[in-house]
Amino acid sequence: MSDRRHYRTDLNNLCIQAGWALRFDDNFTGPQNNGTWTSTAYVNDVSCGQGSARDVRTAREEASYHALVYFGRA
Repeated sequence: MSDRRHYRTDLNNLCIQAGWALRFDDNFTGPQNNGTWTSTAYVNDVSCGQGSARDVRTAREEASYHALVYFGRA
């Protein structure tokens, strides 16, 4: 996964163009100072990608990348 592309923006634009609903489900696990965020991207209530990271923004970016792979757009 490259840091140069904005996968969340690309996924959002794809969903807008196609008329699809996009949402993220974010969960935090672990100790407050050393936990992990897990984010799942849902398009029309179908799980299309998941990502984990130390911060929610990066987890959503990874989930968006996997969703774009799911749709053949990454």
